[in-house]
Amino acid sequence: MVNQLVIHYLQIISSLLIIFPVFYWVISRWSQKIVLEPDNDFQSNGYETTILLPMRNEEGRLTLKIRRVIDEIKTHENVDLLIIDSCSSDSTYDSCLEVLNDSDFPAARWNCRRAILPGKSKAVNLALDSIECEILIVMDTDTQVEPGWLGKIWGSFEEHDIAVISGIEAVQSPSRTVRAYKRNSNYVRMLDSAYHSSPILEGGVMAFRVDMMGGFRLDEDINADDTQFSIEAIRRGHKSKIVQSLRFYDTNPHKSQFRRSLRRSQGLSRVLSKNLDVVLRANNSFVRVSYINSFLTYVVVPWATTIMMLTCLVNLSLGGPTELQNIVGMAFLSMSALLPQGKALIWGSLISVISHIQLAVGINYSSWDPNTQ
Repeated sequence: MVNQLVIHYLQIISSLLIIFPVFYWVISRWSQKIVLEPDNDFQSNGYETTILLPMRNEEGRLTLKIRRVIDEIKTHENVDLLIIDSCSSDSTYDSCLEVLNDSDFPAARWNCRRAILPGKSKAVNLALDSIECEILIVMDTDTQVEPGWLGKIWGSFEEHDIAVISGIEAVQSPSRTVRAYKRNSNYVRMLDSAYHSSPILEGGVMAFRVDMMGGFRLDEDINADDTQFSIEAIRRGHKSKIVQSLRFYDTNPHKSQFRRSLRRSQGLSRVLSKNLDVVLRANNSFVRVSYINSFLTYVVVPWATTIMMLTCLVNLSLGGPTELQNIVGMAFLSMSALLPQGKALIWGSLISVISHIQLAVGINYSSWDPNTQ
């Protein structure tokens, strides 16, 4: 009887924790037609800007990436290019120099450096210690951005209280479950951005005003660089937004989707947990609600979902004490197995739980290898 009561209350608590993010997602999905952003393409010469490409073992992809960036920025004399090689074991650094020297891009407008220690956060901090510009744009080498991205980024900063922006990844995964998971995440971030700020951005391409983030440095042990910047912007009373028109694609076919998701989930969980005081300090009520939803989604709900599934299975295998509990158990398990949204919930929960366990036993993803992560 005691065990049945424990299971009963665990199910009630888990359900309540799951309901809030699910309801938030329903609202974000319903709101998509009314949160479309205006055209923000900026046609003038813009801002003093540095493009940062942090690289590690990118020998096979860097040539195309550098050429595409140069094509976008070469007519803007106020835009420079900085490449930081993070301890590559291949010839990334030498290949970068070769591509840049063979291009018609002025030598005075580019710099290629080597970092002593690996890690994207370390590379970004190294850049912050050396640049003098208004806008810093950080792009992954395996990120392909639709042409015209520079004007879209500059146009976003015409709203003067925005400190950090990022693009949004186009959903391309062959897995229907992963596609559903990413679409669900995108809906929520677009809703957050439309009404004020999104605590969670995308690291594939992001940009920020250097003066508004002055003095801030990334915690190099945590990852989730984009979210570290967005939360710091919110903490300072600024805005952080997803730019819907700034779409990008992942062009690395060798990247492990599973390992990448583990690394991302672990970083998000740590950043969100570390900055929980933002819920009290944020100067906007919508931001508080958005932050609570993000924290529940990435830190709490994965465990609530796991507990809900286990208790449902136990009830069904042993025969639940009431017919209602059996119906609830069957409904939850059926939704999880049949609906794309249910599968996405299980997929995201599995990733988060594994990443939390890895962190507890000392597995940390602070140094990344683009060919495996």
